[in-house]
Amino acid sequence: MSYQLSVISYYCSLFTVHCQLSTVNCQLSTVNCQLSTVNCQLSPVTCHLSTVNCQLSTVTCHLSSNSCSNKSRSLE
Repeated sequence: MSYQLSVISYYCSLFTVHCQLSTVNCQLSTVNCQLSTVNCQLSPVTCHLSTVNCQLSTVTCHLSSNSCSNKSRSLE
């Protein structure tokens, strides 16, 4: 049981790191999008979609991470 718990905790920490990375990545793309205003003005729809997509993936990631943390807590 403790082995299973440690494996789950390990995956949980991976999830959390992955989530933090995607959050940073999202912030970087948003900044990048704001910086390239000329490009954004030329294709504002694409720019907006990538920002929204990025925010959605960050939310999904946070939800998965929380779910993972809850599972590991329930096994303790």
